[in-house]
Amino acid sequence: MGIRLLGPIELRTTAGVPATVAGPKQRSVLALLAVEFDRVVPLDRFFDLLWGDEPPPRARAALQGHVAALRKALDGSAFELRTRAPGYLLTGDAEQIDLCRFETLAARAEAAGGDDRSAALLLKQALDLWYGLPLADLADTPLCRDLAARLAEARARVLAAWAERQLRLGLGAAAVPELASYVRTDGLREPAVALLMRCLVQDGRAPDALAAYHHARRRLDEELGIAPGPALRDALRAALGTDGGGPPLPARRAPGLDTRQPVGRGTEPATGRGTAGNPGRAPGPDTGCGPPVAERPADPERHRAAAAGLALPRLPDDLVGRAEAHRWLDRLHGPRPAGGGIAVVTGPAGVGKTATAVSWARQAPGFPDGRLFVPLRGFDPAGPAAPAEVLGALLRALGVPAAAVPDESPARAALYQREAGRRRLLVVLDDARDATQVAGLLPAGPHCVTVITARATLEEVTVTQGAALLQLGPLPEEDAAVLLDRLLPPGGGPGPAEAGTDARADGGARTGTGAGAVDVRRLAALCDGLPLALRTAAARLCARPTWSTATLAAALADERTRLQTLDTPGAAGLRSRLVMTYRHLPWDAAHLLGLLAVHPGRPVDAGSAAALLDCDRPRARRALASLADHHLLTEVSPGHHAQSGLIRSFGAELLAEQGEAVGRAAGVRLFDHYRRARAKHPALPEGVRPPCAPPVAPAAPTALTSGVPDPAPTGPAPAPARSG
Repeated sequence: MGIRLLGPIELRTTAGVPATVAGPKQRSVLALLAVEFDRVVPLDRFFDLLWGDEPPPRARAALQGHVAALRKALDGSAFELRTRAPGYLLTGDAEQIDLCRFETLAARAEAAGGDDRSAALLLKQALDLWYGLPLADLADTPLCRDLAARLAEARARVLAAWAERQLRLGLGAAAVPELASYVRTDGLREPAVALLMRCLVQDGRAPDALAAYHHARRRLDEELGIAPGPALRDALRAALGTDGGGPPLPARRAPGLDTRQPVGRGTEPATGRGTAGNPGRAPGPDTGCGPPVAERPADPERHRAAAAGLALPRLPDDLVGRAEAHRWLDRLHGPRPAGGGIAVVTGPAGVGKTATAVSWARQAPGFPDGRLFVPLRGFDPAGPAAPAEVLGALLRALGVPAAAVPDESPARAALYQREAGRRRLLVVLDDARDATQVAGLLPAGPHCVTVITARATLEEVTVTQGAALLQLGPLPEEDAAVLLDRLLPPGGGPGPAEAGTDARADGGARTGTGAGAVDVRRLAALCDGLPLALRTAAARLCARPTWSTATLAAALADERTRLQTLDTPGAAGLRSRLVMTYRHLPWDAAHLLGLLAVHPGRPVDAGSAAALLDCDRPRARRALASLADHHLLTEVSPGHHAQSGLIRSFGAELLAEQGEAVGRAAGVRLFDHYRRARAKHPALPEGVRPPCAPPVAPAAPTALTSGVPDPAPTGPAPAPARSG
């Protein structure tokens, strides 16, 4: 796909190589031209998109600069940007724009008429083109918001049409995950909730459908002051079996589809016990609209947690190498709990903080009043969870009636402290952005335990609350190899690979000393021991049976493209998590992260960082400390920091976005710094002696995902002060 709009903006050449479109304004120009493909876009519309109601005095000249840069970026692509009065026009192959492809598939589905099977297939192909929030990384102006809303509305129509077709085919169960996800984000759309209810009923899950109805009814009453309309009332009658149409249709599941798999957080593993009115059936997943209504009556605390969307999530049960972390967390409860019963579990993106905290919370004894999981979404592209929203969910989970929940956040916090203080409660606050976000969410009871997961160290929580700090590191080589061994498919190796040279062809003995074991260990090392990267690598091999472990390891050996090879679509991918962390860095730290790609592989100190940033050493130390605090650097000895291979690959992407001149200038400054250091200390050991030639900035990777954020995420750059 040449231009992707149904998520963060991407541009690719005809060879499939991502092209750089630098800055949100250039991406905005590309997005508007692509949305209005083959139609002339007037200049005033560009001004509205880029600057809203306040264009700068030289808006026309600025737009011309963006267009010139965009024309250069479009070289080698399937598109041409032309000047046509009264503005500009994008022409080329419409099928290479995901939005045009989406609209074409939707139109073909509509033309299919009564052929539900063909139409459903076309509509699902259209939905699969989406990979995030549309136009997510553009300038925030009214026109941009209108365009994004227009695209979101188009997706909602296609989703509804697909669900209707699935219902008519008797395959409504397959639509439950998509509908539930949509309803979680926009639960006031009655037609979508009604469709979800009908699909649940067709799947034999009338209790879940009733829960969805009552949740929607409460929201409509509390937020809009209206009663459910005809669509919801009809769906309610279907759930109650009083719609005159006889009993609910039996579900006709697609081959291999398990509709009991969770469609979002807020689910508990199936217990194997029956549910009311449905003996022998495991509890259904959280529909995003309220309690699954399939909890055991004898466990009201779990029922209330699920009703509030705060039940412990289902995560992979093959956790490896975290036994020591579990023993450390065991100290949080007892006569003299460590950290006053509060722990901060921190570590780099993808290291498994959530999995470690949740797996421990499941088996930790002594919390009869509940175990709650609170997704704070600190680094979510859509923004962090609002404190009032979180406190409201916590109070509902503790059994406080909706009518008794105060409107103001301080009152909610006070009530939560009172309610939690008299319970034996375990709370996991997941993905905290900073100490401020968790300040009002720490239960004060002597028998409560709180585990906070965060990418930053949250030192303020440690200082003010006495919390214990657990730094979760990458898996050791042996544990990483064991995890890969569990995830990779069993023997029956990859066709063209020579038997005995691949981990999948040596009978599964991948953690020993054979050739296959060597390849697995190499692959684990290239993934930096991060469980998320290891799982992605294993998924790549499972999806490509002709690949050997050695093949993937060879692909990952190129540091410039390693992160791209391990990337996955959506916010759950490792690169997306790094981008969101990067966007929250102070300016100096964000800028230094890219410049470190110029630095040789040895640890960097304040002097080298100051040379790269062209600033004094105190400022460079603050930038290094910020990167270390967010686990983008590791302090290997006092004042000396090292980078992992994947982080260095990410930094190379950032530097490539800034242009060759930036990297070249930084390399010259670093060389001058090394030359002065060598003149002062000629007897330095050879292993730490600076190089005799200036480092060269890395070339732009051959396969990058465009849309890397601009190198000033938190405000304008401070004026540089050259170090002496």
